Amino acid sequence: MNDICILMYLLIIFYYYMDITLIQIVCAIWGQKYNDNYVNKIYRQITCKTTEEFRFICLSDRQDRKFDAGIEIASFSTLGTSFEMLRVGCRAKLSIFDCIKLDPDKVTIFFDLDTMIIGDVALIAQQVRKRPGIYMLPNHLVPHWRCKTLVSWLFPKMYYFANSSVIGFYPKQMGFIAEQFREEFSCSAERNNGGSSAQAKHFGGDDRYISYAARKHVRVLSNRLAVKYTDEYMSLSATLSALKSKLPWVRKRRANLVAVTYQGDVCKPENLVRFRAGSLVRYKHYRCWWADEGRSEYWSFLENS
Repeated sequence: MNDICILMYLLIIFYYYMDITLIQIVCAIWGQKYNDNYVNKIYRQITCKTTEEFRFICLSDRQDRKFDAGIEIASFSTLGTSFEMLRVGCRAKLSIFDCIKLDPDKVTIFFDLDTMIIGDVALIAQQVRKRPGIYMLPNHLVPHWRCKTLVSWLFPKMYYFANSSVIGFYPKQMGFIAEQFREEFSCSAERNNGGSSAQAKHFGGDDRYISYAARKHVRVLSNRLAVKYTDEYMSLSATLSALKSKLPWVRKRRANLVAVTYQGDVCKPENLVRFRAGSLVRYKHYRCWWADEGRSEYWSFLENS
C-alpha cells in the first residue's frame, strides 16, 4: 500500500512538473512568400532538439495547409480591422497576443519562418521563466532597455525598438498588446479616413508596435541563445567578420546557439542555398565571406519546393 502511495505521489509530481514546463511554440504564415515546409522545418527541428514537452501552433490564413500532424492551426485575429490592413508591416503577427488556443500561463516562444532552429528552445523558455517580460532580439546599437526606468522617467515617449523575429513571453502578461492595438489603431484609423494614412510611427510594423506598447517589459534575449545573422556573422568588412569567427570564445558561443534569424532580402533562405563558400555577401553596411556551416543543407528543402 505504501509503495502504491509513493508511486502515486511521484506521478503527481511528474505531471505537475510537465505541466509547468510545457512550452508553446508559435509561428505565422500568410500569402505566398513562404510555403508550408518552412513551418514543418521549424517543427521538426524543435522535435529533434528540445528537452521539454511542447505544443506547436501556427497562425494561418488558410486551414488547408500541408502541415505535419503535430502542428495545430489557429486563425488570425482581426484586431478590430481588416486582414489586409494587418498585412502591412507584418502587423498580423500581433495576433499571437490574441490567440485563444494559447494557454495564458505557459511560456510561449514565437519564431519567424526565416529562423534556423539549431539548439534546444527550452533554454529560451528558461530565460523567460527566470525573469518574466517580453524577450526580443536587439535592434538599437544603444542598449537603453537596460535602464528603461530611468529612460522612461527622462523621456516618457522613448522606447527600445527591438526585433520581433524571436519573441518569448507569457500570454497572460502580454495580452494587453493586442487589446491596446485594437483600441489605438481603430481611433487612428477613424481620424485618418479609414486608416489609409495612419501616421503614428509605432503603427509601422509589428516589432515597432510591440516595442512601443510593451516598453516597460521589453528585454533582450542573450546572444548565447538567439541572434540575427547580420549582427552575429557580418561586420563592416568581410575581413573583420572572418577574424571574429576565429575567436575561440565566439566559436564556443555560436556552437551553443538555439536560433539564428535571417533579415534582409539578401540573407533570406531562398538566397542562402545559392551562395558558395567564399562568396562576398553584402547587406546594407554589413559584409562577410560566406561560410556555409550547414546552412545550405538546412534550407535545402527550398530547392525541391
